[in-house]
Amino acid sequence: MDAVLQTVLTGAIATVLAFVVGQLADIIKHKRDFEHRWDRDLYDEVNALVATSRRLSHLARSKYAGDDLDTVLEQVRVSVSRISLLADLPLSRAALQVQREAYALIELTKGKDDPRSGSGVPPFSRYLDALDEVRRQLRRQLRVKGESLVVLPD
Repeated sequence: MDAVLQTVLTGAIATVLAFVVGQLADIIKHKRDFEHRWDRDLYDEVNALVATSRRLSHLARSKYAGDDLDTVLEQVRVSVSRISLLADLPLSRAALQVQREAYALIELTKGKDDPRSGSGVPPFSRYLDALDEVRRQLRRQLRVKGESLVVLPD
């Protein structure tokens, strides 16, 4: 009788352990899927910001930018808002800095004074530095290992 009870108890314990391990594996899998889903959206939003930034850098050097500058600034604002919804604090701050430097660059392009002239760094350089910081923070948040090639807007 003791042998039967021991066999039943061993089977029950093994079944419970298998169930718990299976549930933990499912929880971990769902957590990873959730993180990857948001990581993809964040990556896409940063790509949109970079595309808009390339357009802004081109317009900032053009004599005929006109109303396009305001449109591009609005696109930068939208991208930064979307990034802030998905990003952690360091990446959100870096994206917001891009928005600030984009505004300064646009003001200078329109013939106005640089609103951040006290730093001693030209607006275009500050803008590129802010974009580079977004790239670094995105790679950190997405846990991308190693160094990357920096391709600055031309």
